[in-house]
Amino acid sequence: MVSKDSELTRFRGESSSAKEEAARQRLEAEKSSAKVAQLEAKLKDVQSDFDCQRHNSEATRLNLEKKLKDQA
Repeated sequence: MVSKDSELTRFRGESSSAKEEAARQRLEAEKSSAKVAQLEAKLKDVQSDFDCQRHNSEATRLNLEKKLKDQA
């Protein structure tokens, strides 16, 4: 009888440890998902800034080419 009680206690302890580990991994996955979403938003902002800079540089280049043509 004693061995069954100790076996049951050990099983409950292992079960509790497994539940704690699963909860820890779930929390870690949620944190990772939040970090990914944050980085995706930042990437979108950087891409938007880059598109604006590219557009502005192209407009400036065309404007300068036009001025050079007009001077000639």
